[in-house]
Amino acid sequence: YEITRWLEFRRVLFRSAYIINKNKKGHYIHYGYEAGGEVIAELRRKININENIIRDLTVKVDAISKEAANLNTKS
Repeated sequence: YEITRWLEFRRVLFRSAYIINKNKKGHYIHYGYEAGGEVIAELRRKININENIIRDLTVKVDAISKEAANLNTKS
């Protein structure tokens, strides 16, 4: 399995409005990448196995606008 291109990675610590599994804090992790369907299936499988991941969301995007692509390069 191969990811064609990494577009973005962000990790943000947050304080939840409510307690989830006895935790008030957590991390949002955002990955942006280009890959085939088999890569996504494998990532979903690994996410479902990992007990530390409480929630997840996978979104397919057909195209990325120039404005959004420029946001990925800023720190």
